[in-house]
Amino acid sequence: MHNEIVLENIHYEQAGHSLLSEISLTVKQNEVMALLGTNGAGKSTLLRICAGLLVPTTGKLYRAHENLGQAIGYVPEIPPLLPQWTVKSFLEYACRQRGIRGAAMTAAIQRVTDDCELSAVFKKRIATLSKGNQQRVAIAQALLHQPKLLLLDEPTAGLDPCQINHFRALIARIQPHATIILSSHIMQEVISLCDRVAILHRGQLVELLDINAQANVCVIRFAHEVTHEVHQTQALQAFSSWRAKVGDDYTFVFNHQGEKDALLAFCLQKQWSIDKVLDASQLLEQQFLQAVGFDVEGQLPNGQLPSGQLPSEQLPSEQQPNAHPMLPNNDGVQNV
Repeated sequence: MHNEIVLENIHYEQAGHSLLSEISLTVKQNEVMALLGTNGAGKSTLLRICAGLLVPTTGKLYRAHENLGQAIGYVPEIPPLLPQWTVKSFLEYACRQRGIRGAAMTAAIQRVTDDCELSAVFKKRIATLSKGNQQRVAIAQALLHQPKLLLLDEPTAGLDPCQINHFRALIARIQPHATIILSSHIMQEVISLCDRVAILHRGQLVELLDINAQANVCVIRFAHEVTHEVHQTQALQAFSSWRAKVGDDYTFVFNHQGEKDALLAFCLQKQWSIDKVLDASQLLEQQFLQAVGFDVEGQLPNGQLPSGQLPSEQLPSEQQPNAHPMLPNNDGVQNV
């Protein structure tokens, strides 16, 4: 599998503040990579650098495609849509900005309207749409030119569970054709959508995890009074392909959900008390909290909030129709 984008020792400063420091990361083609981090960790800044909207202070960035305007689709956390325009007129404008015209424009708009399920709101003004539909419009404009790299900043923020399910289905349709880097705070979304997750903290990459390797992992903490009996029971080996014991915690790797269900039923039959069961998303949350300096209860050791963070990663951008932040200009070079 080829690399889509490679970052080597990326450092970025703004107004004397270090927003990113020594970031090295490789994202493979057709991979879905998640960026996790607290507010101010550097996620939005890193996405903007990947999009070509910011130039790193130092470090090297390699992309598989040179023409950024044609190769990259970008949706910021708060998409600067044109609220008084209809979905149809906005997508037509986005096509013209990308040099897509005539029959190609008609085909592109039809494709993204179908993929993003916008037919019902196609002729409505963007200002009247729900948060979920506005997000679909933003993603639709980013897909018009069939980019090889799609960058999404907090794409599920503010969406209800039904809208999140629609978003999952959309990503599943896109993934075979594009590499996707997204930022998110929702652990279950990361587990269900992503191949790997990069954890950022105070502008640094502190952990890189393989989600596929953890998807079938479960940790069970047995009550202390039954741990000796549990440890002596050889039957546990039949319920997973691998297990390990640390203290009262047993880590199991299951081949499928049925193995986990059978194990829990066996524990119930043996009348073993269980204090805690952690699935993949809960384990990811625990790893995330530990990586950024919180204990597993979600507190910093000294009880303080992370220091040294700017209040926001967002940079001001002009929202004029001829310099739209999500679109390239007529020369195919994106505006900062």
